[in-house]
Amino acid sequence: MARVRHFIRQLISLIVAGRVRVRAGVTTLRSLPLWFRLALLACLWSLFALGPATRVSYWLTVGTIVEAWPWQFWGEPYIEFTNEMLSEGLRRTYAFVLIGAAGALGLLLRSIPRPGPIWVRSAAALPALVSGVLLAGSLAALTPQLLVNSVRAARTFPPRTDAVLVENCGHCHSPYRPQHYVRSKEMWARTVHRMVERNGAPVPPEDAAKIIDWLGDYRAFSDGWMFRAKCERCHHRTHLTETARTAEEWHWIITRVGWLNPFAFREDQVAQLRRYTAQHLADPDPPGGSPAAEGLATRLELQRSCNPCHGLSLILEEGALDDTRAMVERMSAKNPTLVPPDRIDPLTRAVDALPRDAVELGRMFPHDVLLEQSR
Repeated sequence: MARVRHFIRQLISLIVAGRVRVRAGVTTLRSLPLWFRLALLACLWSLFALGPATRVSYWLTVGTIVEAWPWQFWGEPYIEFTNEMLSEGLRRTYAFVLIGAAGALGLLLRSIPRPGPIWVRSAAALPALVSGVLLAGSLAALTPQLLVNSVRAARTFPPRTDAVLVENCGHCHSPYRPQHYVRSKEMWARTVHRMVERNGAPVPPEDAAKIIDWLGDYRAFSDGWMFRAKCERCHHRTHLTETARTAEEWHWIITRVGWLNPFAFREDQVAQLRRYTAQHLADPDPPGGSPAAEGLATRLELQRSCNPCHGLSLILEEGALDDTRAMVERMSAKNPTLVPPDRIDPLTRAVDALPRDAVELGRMFPHDVLLEQSR
């Protein structure tokens, strides 16, 4: 503990000493002759314009195009639009970056007004005022791009280069087009493989894997986001967790959800929902031999045997259970793998024990569908 305190004290002293040295250096710069400070300002501004200003302007412009503009363009119109934005926006951004740099350097190298007549002090403060206006104006102009790129930087942290994507995806379309979309990692893998196999894109397998990893990390919906978008938009999380369910029960619930609309619940999205519920909502299996374990085994057997073909709410149809055993025997004759002959009696008892009330049945098997609603 004493070593930690000693380290913290040393760190604080270094920071204080650094601030003192910086202030002393700035004071020394400001005390130099005016002609020398102007020459130094021109040199620093020129060096910044030749190197860092170019990179900063490119980063701001490309990042804004990629992050802010939606996917409303396709094919040639998209390429023309992005190229125009790049050529026009890059020049304007570069100009504002240089103006801001000139203002910042002007404030750094300005003279400290000495006591004297008001007109002398006003004249000495005029360059600082001009530098401040230049800096404030450039920052105001660049604020939208700075905000957009801050979001992009946060979204793509820790930083990883997308150079492989830019190099390989620009053969047929704009290399920045994939960054306009947000999909699951599975969908990105299918997209990249389709581009390579069907369209003959010259992308080596190792580069394709890197592209999929990059897009999966930075341009994909997480499992948690997918769960919030697909499940919590209708159900409160408290409602979803008030009934204890195992991972396999969640598996069947999500399978049934996928029947409602295959377009709203694509296969890759269903896989994400299954992963999330198994990791964050599923309860462990109850102890073996307990009534809860027996009830779970019965519910799972019903879902494994019946749900692959139809909803369990079939029992709510008029006349469906006039002869339950005969119905189960027919199902076994159709598919003995799902309904083994030796399980006809237990399944008959399980179906007879199901609640006849639609609300209660819905609580037991959420998102079940009637037989008439074909899939």
